Amino acid sequence: MAELPAVQVLSGRLEAGQSVLFALPGLRAGTQLRFRAEGLDGSLDPLLAVLKPGLDLERARIDYRERYQRLRAGRTEDPAAYAALLDEYVLAQADDSAGGYAADLEFTVPADGDYRLLLSASPLRPGFGGYRLTIAGEEEIAAVSVLAGVWGGDARVQATGLAFTGDEPWRYVELRPVQAGETLQVRLEAVDGAPLPPQLLLLDYGDKPLATASTSTSTAAPARLTLTHEFRSADPAPRLRVARPDGASGAQYRLLLGIDTAAFGDGPVEPLGRPLLQVPIEVQVGVRMDQITGVDQRGENFGAVASLRMDWTDPALAFNPESCGCRLKTFGGDAFAQYVQQHGALWPEFVVFNQQGNRWAQKRLVVLRPDGSAQYYERFSTTLQAPDFDFRRFPFDTQRFFIRVELIAPEWKFRFVELPGYSGLGRQLGEEEWVTTGFDTRISSETETTGLPVSRFSYGFTAERHLNYYAYRIFLPVLVIIVIAWVTLFLRDYGKRVEVAGGNLLLFIAFNFTISSDLPRLGYLSFLDTLLLSAFVVTGCMFVLAVYMRRLEAGGASAVLQRIDGWVIWLYPLAYVLGIGAIVAFYR
Repeated sequence: MAELPAVQVLSGRLEAGQSVLFALPGLRAGTQLRFRAEGLDGSLDPLLAVLKPGLDLERARIDYRERYQRLRAGRTEDPAAYAALLDEYVLAQADDSAGGYAADLEFTVPADGDYRLLLSASPLRPGFGGYRLTIAGEEEIAAVSVLAGVWGGDARVQATGLAFTGDEPWRYVELRPVQAGETLQVRLEAVDGAPLPPQLLLLDYGDKPLATASTSTSTAAPARLTLTHEFRSADPAPRLRVARPDGASGAQYRLLLGIDTAAFGDGPVEPLGRPLLQVPIEVQVGVRMDQITGVDQRGENFGAVASLRMDWTDPALAFNPESCGCRLKTFGGDAFAQYVQQHGALWPEFVVFNQQGNRWAQKRLVVLRPDGSAQYYERFSTTLQAPDFDFRRFPFDTQRFFIRVELIAPEWKFRFVELPGYSGLGRQLGEEEWVTTGFDTRISSETETTGLPVSRFSYGFTAERHLNYYAYRIFLPVLVIIVIAWVTLFLRDYGKRVEVAGGNLLLFIAFNFTISSDLPRLGYLSFLDTLLLSAFVVTGCMFVLAVYMRRLEAGGASAVLQRIDGWVIWLYPLAYVLGIGAIVAFYR
């Protein structure tokens, strides 16, 4: 076909699931037209189609979507099946006809009349992003207009709940991008008599105020806050800021939002069209403990080598594979953070909350796919604080170790969810003193770091001590010392008894120093502390008794000595048995 002299260029943006309809009025039979649609950013793979004249758009939209969903549910990947489905509603269509993902459509008008051109994402690869539409004809088409949403349904209504958590002075509600000419309506209502927020403020992408509603503007107490604003230009990231009212602890609110819809009535509001709210991006996260490099009980920390993985999908990171001729992009080190910054987007940056010192990344890799889905992997080694140590039952204690990963962005941007099947414990952790018995994970909302609610993923594992060391190095020698001290009670040489008791005192002091070098300076007594202290006290009493009996012997009180020996020989082991039983029962 020869070059066509009249050229018009239109541009805009398609969101996920959205189509745009262009009116082509007053076309004459035989007129030759050429349409070309190109994706400018995001993951948009455009499709063009000229609808049949007189087509009932609403019925066609419903019927097409039902049949399209059946094809998707059946995992149909045959391009001919989708083309045949669309053929029932269109005179001509084009997808990937320009030697790439751009769509070129040549069309000869069959009869005089008004026609409509549909621009949407390819059904074979649903996407979104900016587009450029070029229309060429033998003469310029008069009054080409955009009938946005007629096919896809552009009027939108959404209702959501809102509550204040923590002590934040404001609560932000993020909205999806809006187009020029769209009108936003907002209504905020209190539930169950809660105090109404003092201000509702609409902000643009640069946090410049656009519209506000306030309780101070009314002399009477209002039942709700409402605002309306027409956007003169497109806004990629508008948001609402709701001020925290006094006494808002536990208060609940209902927020209604609408785009290009009639005013809200007082009755129930039904959801309509695509979502208005920018819901938090769910970040699937998991941690695997690969190695425990050491446990410092005195410093209350432990060294670990672990693997962290995060999976999420963010439309702002989507790209057209035609731009790089690739199925995916990979980034190592800090390259991904630089890529995100260049595209004006965010990614789920995080900190290891209980990390001490540096975190050494052995490997850091991000894989990004055209639809904006990303997978982050990092294997790292670091020292982690363990403030949850409890040594009361030492050495029979069971300790909890944690890796706490916390997002930097607030919860309304990113939110952690569990990554199924990833978290776990390695088979050979390399720590000889401890035996791991299991792990668990927990996701919570915290405000410690930024004052705003952020999502925290806590990976915890439980470990018990190998008891052979304590059995052979402490308990068995102590038992031998106690038995030897008991055997010496059968001696009639009370001077020797004094010497043995004094030696036992020194041994228990040495044991106490040995244990204290392994543990921090605790504000309580552990099981082993109590056991050694009790043995030390008993040995001290036996030393005093041995000195007393030596004096009685020197004074010739043999009858008294025999009576005391008769009692001591049996009371000594009985005291130990009862004392150890009481200690075990106390620390159980």
